[in-house]
Amino acid sequence: MRSAKESGHSEILISKLGREYQINISYIKNNKDTIKKFTKAINKGLKYVQKKDSKTIAKELVEFFPDMTINDLDKMIKRYKENDAE
Repeated sequence: MRSAKESGHSEILISKLGREYQINISYIKNNKDTIKKFTKAINKGLKYVQKKDSKTIAKELVEFFPDMTINDLDKMIKRYKENDAE
């Protein structure tokens, strides 16, 4: 993740490419395994997107977005990947 910062004293805000996850510190302390699994899953997805070309990912995702074409998804994924490089 790009950044993690405390907001007040009871929560942590994790940001990555416009997605934010606000997590209560007590939840983190009481659910360490869940946090590890969540973080591992997010990182796995990010690595997958970095390794695969946008057209391949678009073809794999199109069934979940019936109102979009492969070309539309391809463009969105390319923009996502370009933003990640900044």
